[in-house]
Amino acid sequence: MAIEHFLLTNATVEEFLAHMNDVSQAFDRKALIDIWRAARKAMGRLHEREAGCADQAAVLPLPPAMQAQSDAVTKSPLAIRAHNLVPVSFALVEVDALMTTRHTLNEAKLAAVRSTVTAYPDDPELARVCLSASAPAEAVDIKNWDGQSLSVVTEAEDVRLLQCDVLTGAALTGTVAPGVPHVALQWVLGGSLPLMHAVRFNGRVLLVKGHHRAHVLRAKGVTYVPCLISSCESMNDVFDATPMLDRTAVGRCFSLPRPTMLRDFDRSAFTHRHEARARQRLLQVRVEITSQWLPAKH
Repeated sequence: MAIEHFLLTNATVEEFLAHMNDVSQAFDRKALIDIWRAARKAMGRLHEREAGCADQAAVLPLPPAMQAQSDAVTKSPLAIRAHNLVPVSFALVEVDALMTTRHTLNEAKLAAVRSTVTAYPDDPELARVCLSASAPAEAVDIKNWDGQSLSVVTEAEDVRLLQCDVLTGAALTGTVAPGVPHVALQWVLGGSLPLMHAVRFNGRVLLVKGHHRAHVLRAKGVTYVPCLISSCESMNDVFDATPMLDRTAVGRCFSLPRPTMLRDFDRSAFTHRHEARARQRLLQVRVEITSQWLPAKH
């Protein structure tokens, strides 16, 4: 079992109950609804006091001591492929100005970050923590391949089809097939680099990736964190830069006077601590095969 912290303020009661149903073996439905209502009541007061708190979020240039790390990320083909739809840059972002759509933080992941970060990291260490240029190996279990559908299971949160290549000719040497191979598909499954990533639009900044690191660094007194920033000119840009996030939740961040902030995880009135079963993500990729005659060429 894992300890989770569920942020009640950016979830509907239905989302809260559905999550608890997924991760918990038994719970008191009425008690959970009462917890959610109390959090919403406390949040209502913040809507009045902190309206506009996410507006004009402070974004500063990277200091020279962080430049080498950002240059290493820029040279990574993984980073280029994962963030090529919207213009990106590197900058320092004020932690308390970061919005979030995330519901949960995992205590084991928080503990892992705490164990690797010093009391108050200097600029080079902070850059290495937030702008990693290498992706950790993630265990992936192939559950099924029947010639048309591939199913894999992993505990990684960010797993997706990154690339599909068509291989012909010499690349097929050694291919085992019940006939003569002509073409092969190479599927590349995985995720982006573990960068702290945020999107910026209309003066607001939404944290997309790096919530556990940002939460721990804030507790250690860090006020600005280096991020890869996707600079958006429209909500379509925002959605392009956040393909793994729920669009409705993203829209609320950029429209509500007082959106849900990362710092809300530090308010006990807004979080619910509970034991949760470990979960895995299922990724399925399907190929539809058809055959037909085409008109003859003249």
